[in-house]
Amino acid sequence: MKKPNIFYKIFSSTKTAIILFIIYLFFYLVGSVLPYKGDYNNITATGTILNIIKGLDLLHVYSGPWFLVLSAVFFANLIVCTYHRLKGILKGKMPARLSLDYFSNQSNVTKLTLNGSFDDISKKAESFFCKRLYRRKSSTIAGENFSGNVFVNGILNHTWISLIYHFALVLVLIGCTITFLFAFEGEVTVFSEKPSEVPLVSKDTHWYKCVNSIRGWFGKSERDFVVHDDKKLVLSLQDFEIKYTHRPKVKDYPRSGFTTRMNRIWNIQQSATTEVHEDKVFSPWLLKLIGNVAKTLTGTKEAGALSVFSTNDSFFPTEYTSRLLLQEPPSGSAQKEIDIEVNSPLRYRGTTLYQSAYDYKFDIYANDKKVNIGDDGKFKVEGVDGTFEKGDVIRGTFYRKDGIVSQIKPFVRLYYLSENTNDKKPSKEDLGRFEENLGKEIKGIKIVVKNITAGTVLSYRYDPGLKLLWIATPIFFFGMLYRAWGRWYTVYYLLEKVDNRSVTLHLRIQKKGVWADENRIIKRLSEKLA
Repeated sequence: MKKPNIFYKIFSSTKTAIILFIIYLFFYLVGSVLPYKGDYNNITATGTILNIIKGLDLLHVYSGPWFLVLSAVFFANLIVCTYHRLKGILKGKMPARLSLDYFSNQSNVTKLTLNGSFDDISKKAESFFCKRLYRRKSSTIAGENFSGNVFVNGILNHTWISLIYHFALVLVLIGCTITFLFAFEGEVTVFSEKPSEVPLVSKDTHWYKCVNSIRGWFGKSERDFVVHDDKKLVLSLQDFEIKYTHRPKVKDYPRSGFTTRMNRIWNIQQSATTEVHEDKVFSPWLLKLIGNVAKTLTGTKEAGALSVFSTNDSFFPTEYTSRLLLQEPPSGSAQKEIDIEVNSPLRYRGTTLYQSAYDYKFDIYANDKKVNIGDDGKFKVEGVDGTFEKGDVIRGTFYRKDGIVSQIKPFVRLYYLSENTNDKKPSKEDLGRFEENLGKEIKGIKIVVKNITAGTVLSYRYDPGLKLLWIATPIFFFGMLYRAWGRWYTVYYLLEKVDNRSVTLHLRIQKKGVWADENRIIKRLSEKLA
């Protein structure tokens, strides 16, 4: 007999898949703990751990060579396993040969002596499985005084279910590969005075980088990347609405510390003279906490109330919506009005647009002279030693707690930072609100805020592998659960005629699945044939 290839034996083994899954878990753990695509300068680890993180490039674990090689090996393992299962299914279509020698070579065989006519018992046995919608498999009987069959329950055999979820997992890996090669994402800010473009293609994909790397191996220059007009979406902001309400605060709630928070919530007061025993698991404080919780659950004590309040000048954004005009390619085609809200993205030609944030633009004039605001929100004014800093910019609709709805007069909150003297940190002075077009005199300087304009910040993502993942992932999980928890039986039985009133039943049941119980089948069958 020809021995199977060693590589085929390894890649068709379930043990190989389990080992690969364990290695996968390590990579997923690293990707969850470390910030993916983060900055190495922000890593607090030092020494050997930092060298390992940098050496293995663990901040790019999902696009690193280790993870990609593992994915390729896992994909090969799935392909070989799927082929191995399919070969077993096709081989299983061959007729089973039922004989006394067959049952004598099996370990899990039940042997029963039945009283009755051979023909009647044969009909009852066959009827028992047919009424339960078992499917008959082809089989042959050796001998004249014998009768038997092979029955399988379910529409599909468990091996077909295994094949289906193996195939679904292959599709999942193909979808992940497509996503890895062709997916890209970005962010765009749209203001009302100028349309913005969203590209439907990008040079930031791994596919484009791989192509240029291969071209570089052959001494060719990098291919120029041009986004044509038919590969662009043009967005014009028509209206941007922000809804605000009072910003909630909790009075006297400790900023940190589990014990202090529990003391505040459950009204536990520890005496200053109480000795703290850190080595005791059940300290007096813990016992009192458990007692107060139990009293609260039984209704004999109320937990310490935490009062929630808000000030009239506090604004908390609850909802923001962008109303835009979408210019579909090619240029000059009809525009379509769209709304994008938080948790309600727009999907168009494979690209998904999300409402992620908002931004403001405004002008500040000091003594009728426009000042330049830095990227950090700070600016200097001639004649003032310190530095000014912008704070919250508010514009939108305000929903009060009493139900009154009003429009907020647009304003910008400004702060003044004094000069750093005597090695002390500069003090920060709240200058209050500066409403649009209403000037205020600060430090002998008249400051006016003008042209407060709200803009929407949209994040976009193109992911061509997502549809395949949406289809394949449910098939994989439900197929695997159905295969693991279902009841799968393959029943082999042979009736041997001893004499006119005595029959011997040779029964073998193969079971698969958590809920499968062959003893239940044996009990009911013996009751039927008795």
